Amino acid sequence: MKCRGSSRLPVLVVAAAYQSASQHLGEQILPLQAHNAADRQTGALGDLEITIIGENNAIASYEMKTRKVTQDDVERAIQKIN
Repeated sequence: MKCRGSSRLPVLVVAAAYQSASQHLGEQILPLQAHNAADRQTGALGDLEITIIGENNAIASYEMKTRKVTQDDVERAIQKIN
């Protein structure tokens, strides 16, 4: 995880977990967006978006950080959905 270029690894781990459990959860991941582009550019709410199987609207979104999440991070995420 500390290797150079491994910043996408946490996203892929969580995506693989959702993919493995998708039928049990009734949820699936939406296609992953470009990793080096800002969420605003891609239109994504976060690094990983979850939807109900058979639908396209995100019901949950995960933003992976390599540092502690701050209040500013939470406020920025809320602004994205408003």
